[in-house]
Amino acid sequence: MKHWSFDTEHAYEYGFRKKQRAGWGYQLRLNWGDLDVLGQEVMFIVSFERFDGRIIRGKRLYFKVPRSV
Repeated sequence: MKHWSFDTEHAYEYGFRKKQRAGWGYQLRLNWGDLDVLGQEVMFIVSFERFDGRIIRGKRLYFKVPRSV
């Protein structure tokens, strides 16, 4: 299992944001370290902590990683 955590200030260093219908969308580059995920299915659960402390969690998202880059 791999876990990433970004605060709003530092998220810009790892990707970019784009205006979407419902607000801002973020695309982040994630470092997998020594995990070999090529050809594997990966699952993401994305959450966001609002300024008032409430945590918004998305549904589980599954992706198949290509066998080669």
